[in-house]
Amino acid sequence: MHVSDVPLGVLVADSHPLAGVPAVSWGDLDGQDLLWFDRELAPGYHDAVPAACRAAGWRPGRLRKGPPRHGLLVAELRHGGAVVALRPHWDRRDGDGLSWVPLAADPPRLRHALVWDPSHDRSDLLAAMAADLRMGGAALLATGGVGFARRRLPHDG
Repeated sequence: MHVSDVPLGVLVADSHPLAGVPAVSWGDLDGQDLLWFDRELAPGYHDAVPAACRAAGWRPGRLRKGPPRHGLLVAELRHGGAVVALRPHWDRRDGDGLSWVPLAADPPRLRHALVWDPSHDRSDLLAAMAADLRMGGAALLATGGVGFARRRLPHDG
């Protein structure tokens, strides 16, 4: 079951020339490196987003291996020079010194789905969780998960 679908935008340091513009075109990214994650973490997504960038006409100067921790991502973007990251809007957090700018056209998307075996003994709970995510997905995604109430399963105690 599909539970979320959000566009990726351009995450940059507040001091970056693209920070604060209303929207970024693919041509605005010429000369920029792309801070991206290790392929082993999600091979299909790792390959699909740069392929979408190429299809839209942007070829990053290079793919820089990005750190998986947010604090290290912030440091790389703030001190790494001509580098951008393609991320959902919730990756910009108050006080981190970063700006998120939407792509003007054809943004790659981050999609989440929940899949389960209907014969599983907890299938009803998984279906309910999927329904909660679909109904609350917009609020959850808008806040980056802040304030999301976790469903308690019977074995949680």
